[in-house]
This record gives sequence, structure tokens and C-alpha cells, in this order.
Amino acid sequence: MYLQLYMIVKNSRVHLLEEEIVYCKEHALTPSDAATKRMDELGVGDDQFIEPGVDGIPEEKPNFTFKWKIFLAFLQIMTNLSVNLEVPWPSLFKSFISFFSFANLDFVQVSSVDCVRRTLFYDKLVITTVLPVCFLAALFVGFFLPQWFFLVPRRVAKMYASRNDASSKSSELRLRLERSQARRQFVAMVLFFLFLIYPLVSSVILRTFICKEVDNKYYLLTDFRSLCFDAQWNKYVPYASIMTVIYPVGIPLLFGYELFRLRKKVEAPGAIAEAGILYFAYRRHAYWFELFEMTNKLFLTSLIAFFPRQSQLPLGLSVVIFYMAIILVLNPYKRKGDDRLHLLSLTEVFLFLLAGHVLDQPTILFSNRYDIAISIVLILMTVLAVGLFVLLSLQFVVNKIPFLKKLMLKIYTPSPTNHLQLRIYGINQARKIDAMRYATLSPLTESRFAYVQSPAYGLNTKVPPIMSKARVLLDEE
Repeated sequence: MYLQLYMIVKNSRVHLLEEEIVYCKEHALTPSDAATKRMDELGVGDDQFIEPGVDGIPEEKPNFTFKWKIFLAFLQIMTNLSVNLEVPWPSLFKSFISFFSFANLDFVQVSSVDCVRRTLFYDKLVITTVLPVCFLAALFVGFFLPQWFFLVPRRVAKMYASRNDASSKSSELRLRLERSQARRQFVAMVLFFLFLIYPLVSSVILRTFICKEVDNKYYLLTDFRSLCFDAQWNKYVPYASIMTVIYPVGIPLLFGYELFRLRKKVEAPGAIAEAGILYFAYRRHAYWFELFEMTNKLFLTSLIAFFPRQSQLPLGLSVVIFYMAIILVLNPYKRKGDDRLHLLSLTEVFLFLLAGHVLDQPTILFSNRYDIAISIVLILMTVLAVGLFVLLSLQFVVNKIPFLKKLMLKIYTPSPTNHLQLRIYGINQARKIDAMRYATLSPLTESRFAYVQSPAYGLNTKVPPIMSKARVLLDEE
């Protein structure tokens, strides 16, 4: 969680610097040192102007952040299905899958409150719904307000005092920019936090309304110590109803509003810094796909438990197949790696539900030996997804460490031929798409350097040294 939060903040900071470049060009302001360094990385000179809008500044290609989102959603779905469905899962597998409960940010389970006092489901309901509000309030008071009223004005005053070019207009414009960027960072952290807690909080709230009849009495399915339709249940139902509007319904509406508000400028650096966590992994025509993903996640983690037991697993299998078909037809992801990882995770969820359907057959009795065998199969399925994610994580770490990156380039660089195919690292996704559409390759000179020229941005991207008469192949991967 902390790793993804770090990556979200870091990526947001990069796009905020790009927004600062555009803003400073428009208002004739001097960019900060960090923005100047970013200009050098992009290859933008002082005499060049980058038009904001639909195309925007060349963006960094989607990376490990979005793979982590897919993997986290997979763990959230698996852990919730193992709890919410009335399936006799093997005890060995249930113990194994419980290790991944951290993906749900379950404070009550992580903190082991039961060791201090005996808690009922209603205690968990209140804690789970109140803590997010407390966290957001602390984030607002501890981060946003100090930035808005103290840190940003002080930073702007110090900047212009050191440059000796302070004017009321330029200082005011800089202050407006810095405050806007502080607001965007705050919104990005709020959206990321809501994305993390959405499955767990929605599942806990909706469990209030799921009851099971035993000996002519109705009990909460999630806690058989609590009766349904008694005085205590009737006291908490209005509270759970209000929380249902705030969390399971309110969070998707908030995300939808944010996407609708930014729909015409989804490639602008400021919009990416603010809400890129919601849409930047997807292609332009499917920028709204995160809402579809949230609906699928809500159904598999919460809504499926409302259906009769006999129809839960067949319905879940049908939903997973339908969702996989939508991904195959729509092709929403920018990168093939994200698309393949998501399809793999959905395949594992499908096999998990299929195994549950077999285990739930009342006419089939499994011995302890078969339970162990099924547990091993289910565990190996989960380990496959976890192992793939670990490999992707190692690839991300290698690409971030210059020494390891150079070492891997030496190992995997193909041997020189008449036409050398070279995968270019360091060119971001938007620039590569633009280059593939419009690029012209200048003749190679004796300096053994080539330049990819992009008319859309007027940029020259310097290619690493290659042999003369070689050809550079831009690869979307």
C-alpha cells in the first residue's frame, strides 16, 4: 500500500511539473528548478511551446502503478469471495488466502480488537465506516490546510525574494499555480484512498442486510451471534442505509463526476496528476472504464451474497465471463501487459468460482485427502498470479535502478545486423504513439546517433548510440 501511495504521489508530482511548464509559458513566468529539469528530460527548449489540450504534453507510459491496481483488485475479490459465499472451502486454502486480507485494509482484523474485547459485527460496521472519515479529515487538516495557507505562500515568497523579480502580478499567478497543484495532490490522495477502501467498506455495510434462516430464526450471515429483525438490528439498519448511500453508491458517483468533469482534458498534465489513478491506464475511448471495473468488483465482493445460494456461483461465473468478453472486445488498456495481467486475474477468479461450484454440490462428499488436493490446486493458482506480479515488480525495480538497467541492456541487446531492432527505453507512452504515427527518421551520421522527429510537438528524441545503417524500431511494449 505504501509503495503504491509513493508511486501515485511521485507520478502526480511529475505531471504537476509538466503543468507548471505549460502555465509558465502561458503567463511568462520563470519555471522552478524542478520544472526546468523536467523540461530538459522532455527535450523542450526555452523557445518551444507545448500546447495543452487533448494531446497535451507527452506522457510517461503506464507502468507498475496500474499493474499493482489490477493485482490488488484480484486479492480483494478472492478474499471477499472466500468469506461471503456459503461454500465449504478447504480449511487449508482458507488459511492461506487469509494472509492476503491486508489488501482490504481491514482495520478490525489487522488490529486484533477481539483480543482486547469481544466485538460484534455492529462494532466492525461502525469502526469500518467511521475510520475513513477520520483519515480524510486528518489528511485535510494535516496536509491540505497547511499547504494552502502556510507552506505554499511561504515557498512563493522565498522563490521571488531570491530571484529579485517579484511583482504583484507574477507573484499572484505563481501563488495560484502552487495552490492549484496542492489541491490536485490532495484530490489524488483522496481518490487513491477511496479506491483502496471501496471493496471492504461496501462489503461490510451490505452484510448488514444479508440474513440466513436457521430453525425459524434469522441470523446475520457474517456473524451468527447477532439476530436479524430484533431491536439491535433495527437500530443499526438506518445507519447502514445511510452508509450505503455514502460508500457503495457515493464513491462511484464521485469518481463518475470527476471523470465527467475532466472528460475534455484527460490528457492534460494537471488532470492526470489529479485523477490519473482513475483513467490513465486506459485508452482515450475507454477513459470511463474504471467505473465498469468498480461495478464488477462491487458485485463479486458484495452483491453476489444477496442472491440465493444455489444461484450465487453460476451467476458469478456468468459475470466473470461477460466481463472478460467486454475487455477482449473493448481493449481498454494502453499497454498489453496490463491487459494480459487483468485477463489472467479474471481467469483465476473464474477457476476459483468453478472450484467452489464443484465443492458446493450436496451429492458429492470429499474426503480429507481430496480437500488437501483441492487446496493445493487453489493455492498454486493463487501463487501463479502472485509470482507473475513479483516478476513484474522486479522488472520495475530493475528499470528504476540505472546500474541494473544498463546491465540488462547489455545482456539483452541484440547482436549488430544490417537492421538492428532496438527497444527504446525512456521515451514515454504518448511520445511513442505520436512517433509511430508521424515520425521520420533522420539519416544516420558518423556520430552514430539518430533522432526521432515528432512534428506534433517539435521534439527531437536522441536515440542511444547504434551502428550506422541501422534501423530503430519503436515498440509499444
